[in-house]
Amino acid sequence: MKKNLILFLIITFSSFLLLETLVRLFYPQGLKDYWTENEAQYGLMVNKKNYSYKNHRIKNLVASYNFGEFRNRITISKKNFENHAKILVLGDSYTFGWLLKDEFTFIHKLQLDNLNFQIINSSVAGWGSSSYTLFAELFCESIEPKKIIIFMNTADIYRSYNQNYYIFENGVLRKNKIHFQKKKEFTYYDKKIPLYRFLKKNSQSFILIRNTIYNIINPPPKFEKRRKYYYTNYAVKKGADEINKITNLNREIFLRLKKISNKCGADLLVIYNGWVKSNNLPETNPNKKFLMEAEAFFGENNINFFNLSKSVLMSELYQNPNKFIFKEDLHPNENGANLIYNASKEKIKEFINF
Repeated sequence: MKKNLILFLIITFSSFLLLETLVRLFYPQGLKDYWTENEAQYGLMVNKKNYSYKNHRIKNLVASYNFGEFRNRITISKKNFENHAKILVLGDSYTFGWLLKDEFTFIHKLQLDNLNFQIINSSVAGWGSSSYTLFAELFCESIEPKKIIIFMNTADIYRSYNQNYYIFENGVLRKNKIHFQKKKEFTYYDKKIPLYRFLKKNSQSFILIRNTIYNIINPPPKFEKRRKYYYTNYAVKKGADEINKITNLNREIFLRLKKISNKCGADLLVIYNGWVKSNNLPETNPNKKFLMEAEAFFGENNINFFNLSKSVLMSELYQNPNKFIFKEDLHPNENGANLIYNASKEKIKEFINF
């Protein structure tokens, strides 16, 4: 009996080592904590400083990210640009390059086009206009960029209102400290299941098994249903009064961003990435009004603005969106990132060199 038990343990341990080796070689998983955190002063979600995250995976999509001193994603060694003027780029997951390998992100390609400058991409998934404005307010003076480029996405306007980083108080826009819960060091399962935390931190095969079970229990919605929702309908619907409130708040936020840029000594360019044509959005979409009036608003306030949806290059996206997105995730794939790059590169080169 004792021999059988020992044999069983040896076989089990050997099988586990074999599985662990195979997973690490052919299907590596990420063992580190997520790459973002809340900064302490206002709770803004930012990338971790000088951090490396390996194997961000969704289904068969996988990418790794490296971050620098400005909480920026690094795709080319900083040593190549140490003495160059800085261009600060801010946006959401599209600008960050979600699930894209370094060389396929459009910011990487823009950097290769502008080797006389150092492009600092501090974008974070889920950011809206209030997020990148607050980031500029907190970090612009330490980064000292010559230019600031904002890549605005379709949902940024409502996100800004919902995230509450800026609020009106007695008719004046002010920063608002967000109360957030710090991530618990030990989860429920860490405490209840023996070796769970150890395996989670050290075993890639365990992470693979855990994620597989999670995906079986929580299958993603069917792609066709998600595509319809994403491109034509917005889950949040608002009435006219609240849409006006959201629009006015965002106008004040962008005016504040202009002041921050001026104080920092940086020229400002706002680019709407054109991923959705604003006139195709329903009237109840809280982003539509701002986007429809954006060109007039930015023009009246002398803020450089460029709308990629007006580029002929984007017409194929509207006709055949499946070609430009990850089916598993709906973010821009290599084709999508390349589309944004091609549609914006000349305007950016002109702005940077002006």
